Amino acid sequence: MAKTRKKRAAADYIDPGFLAGLILLSVFGLIVGYSANGYQGSGSRDIFMAFAKQGVIAGVSFAAALWVSKADYHHLWYLRWPMFVFSAALIGLLMVKPIAVTLNSATRWLRMPGGFTIQPSEFAKLGLIVFLPSVMVNRGRDYKGFLAPAIALVPGIFLAAETYLISSDLSSAFIIFAIGYFLAFAAHPKSTGFFIAAGAAVIVAAAAVYYVWTTMTPDAADSFRIIRLLIWKDPAAFEGQNGEQTIMGLYAIGNGGLFGKGFGNSTMKLGQLSEPGNDWIFAVICEELGFFGALLVILLFIFLLYRILVVAMNAPDLLGALMAAGVFIHIAVQALLHIAVTVNFAPPTGVTLPFFSYGGTSILTIMMEMAIVMSVSRQTSASNYKKTVRSK
Repeated sequence: MAKTRKKRAAADYIDPGFLAGLILLSVFGLIVGYSANGYQGSGSRDIFMAFAKQGVIAGVSFAAALWVSKADYHHLWYLRWPMFVFSAALIGLLMVKPIAVTLNSATRWLRMPGGFTIQPSEFAKLGLIVFLPSVMVNRGRDYKGFLAPAIALVPGIFLAAETYLISSDLSSAFIIFAIGYFLAFAAHPKSTGFFIAAGAAVIVAAAAVYYVWTTMTPDAADSFRIIRLLIWKDPAAFEGQNGEQTIMGLYAIGNGGLFGKGFGNSTMKLGQLSEPGNDWIFAVICEELGFFGALLVILLFIFLLYRILVVAMNAPDLLGALMAAGVFIHIAVQALLHIAVTVNFAPPTGVTLPFFSYGGTSILTIMMEMAIVMSVSRQTSASNYKKTVRSK
């Protein structure tokens, strides 16, 4: 009986640091999201209903993640192709005009029966995190040299290109590509080629930005992507073309000072920032909670990412390690990109902050990623228990 209880306890074990970081970020994100979206409704009832909807989605998704995590993550190996094809098909549906939703020159959402929308790119991130580790593990010791990682990059490039070409969503395409690239890097025994490729890409990108900055003018720019690069250089020259959004975001950071104006007291969310609950939610955090509040959010992300890394490093096999690493890459890249845009360290783009920005699809898919990490943690504990029993 005691042996059975120990075995069950091992199967129920989830890294407590990871679980604490996940709960803190989820609850804090829900509270901050309520404040950031408070002005978006037409009345107090609308505001409460939006908060309640987000809270229900977050709560149900978290409960579902706990339940799903009880399944062995190795079963996902059999779902790798269905998930990849499903992700690609969802993105392809963005070409079907009756169900595609276009906003600000980008077609990112699908209108579903019942009146709600989903964002296919979020499912693509989850699908790639499942698909790519399974493919690389399946190659085994053949995953080496130049050809194997080049082939491993193809799924990420395909989903990223499909996302960009169909939806004009460059930020999501970049995140999808980054997940694929860094996963291929993490699984490869030698890293020299990846560093060379990354360095070459940075040089090319820097040269392209320099060319745009030195040869293009606000009057001559006709592409909204060129305009965004010019906004990055001089936001004030593009007031009326979203340049003011960068300025208002920086004002929000400055207004917050060290300790902020107080929860709910942001003025920039009152019409100055177009998407205070999504694209500019970190600016609202800075204004209401100040430098220390923003630092707390960053530290919470760092803590959660650290615990995910611990789970990945202690995974019982390469498949679990790579899947957990894929979740780490996604959260790290997306959070870093969102914060970089807010402080004008990167060109303005519509990237959300995980756990904080409003949106049901984002919460659902992120919680499913958390379920994968929890499953790896459970299997690690169960594996360690079996080793202890054998040693006795």
